[in-house]
Amino acid sequence: MSGSGVWWIRFVDAEGKYRREKVGSKSGAMKLYYKRKTEALEGVKLPSLRRRIMLFAELVDDAIAHVEGKYARPADDVARLKVVKEWFAGRGADNIGPAPNEHG
Repeated sequence: MSGSGVWWIRFVDAEGKYRREKVGSKSGAMKLYYKRKTEALEGVKLPSLRRRIMLFAELVDDAIAHVEGKYARPADDVARLKVVKEWFAGRGADNIGPAPNEHG
């Protein structure tokens, strides 16, 4: 963003992947850019910066807390949510989608 004082660098890492990093100042950005280029040439692998996968069960637990706090008699809704939670036990929320259409 223009005038924000925040700079970004874009570079290719040792594995050939494009990466971006946020840096505070222009001089800091320049230093980090040259450092990352050197690391790439030396074959230094950067750590993965991926976020932790949120489990579907965590979302259901949040929904249960919401229902219990909002409704006077949440038992039926909570029971249904617990069934759905069991169906998707251990799965990440980001990989749950609609079932494929069996009838084309």
